[in-house]
Amino acid sequence: MEFGFPREVAEKALLFTGNGTVEKAMDWIEQHSNDEDFYKEERIAESSNQDPSKPKISKEEQIRLL
Repeated sequence: MEFGFPREVAEKALLFTGNGTVEKAMDWIEQHSNDEDFYKEERIAESSNQDPSKPKISKEEQIRLL
């Protein structure tokens, strides 16, 4: 299933929802779709010590969100 959002929007939604679930990312997209910077790509530095207790979104869910 595809939702048709640009990659930068999908990645931003995942970023701001803590890589939780597709549902959380979709909720974020719905809530922020009118934001001035909605389509602006976010740049962050990767951290090698990410909190392992945070939920992860699977590659399949990431692809479906795109």
